Amino acid sequence: RSIHFLGPMFKKSADPALRHDIRQWDVTVKNVSIDASMDTLYWCKILKAPTLREKHHIVGYEAILTRESSTKQPLVHHMTLFECSPNSYPGSDPNSWDVWVKSSGAVCNSNLLTPRDWDSCITPVATWGIGASGQFLPEHIGIPIGGNKGGAKYYMLEVHYDNP
Repeated sequence: RSIHFLGPMFKKSADPALRHDIRQWDVTVKNVSIDASMDTLYWCKILKAPTLREKHHIVGYEAILTRESSTKQPLVHHMTLFECSPNSYPGSDPNSWDVWVKSSGAVCNSNLLTPRDWDSCITPVATWGIGASGQFLPEHIGIPIGGNKGGAKYYMLEVHYDNP
């Protein structure tokens, strides 16, 4: 059963496409197949952050759903974007992350199929669930991204598909 906490109304400031000081980063997965026999699927995709010379801030987000994923019986139940910390354990290969960025993703709740490094993707940055419009933060708040002083370089998008 889903629960939706009441809170501030979804407020989108000026259309980001019309503002010269806002960049858009589309975080997506492509061509995920869900077998009819599967009740649920957690699919993860590793993404590389945009190259930003100085620190910027995420000021909002909203879901990008295709026609197939937003039908009468939607399959996308919720999504979470996590920051990842490469080199999270001894023996971790930092070059692996660029290989994963090029892949289409993988099942992410399986000890056998999920790379161990992905366990370092634990800091939630953005979440979306059925019924949500998105989130735009007040003008004085932002989530740091980029820059050369420790900003996260890799992110993991986890998408939960529900196939009742």
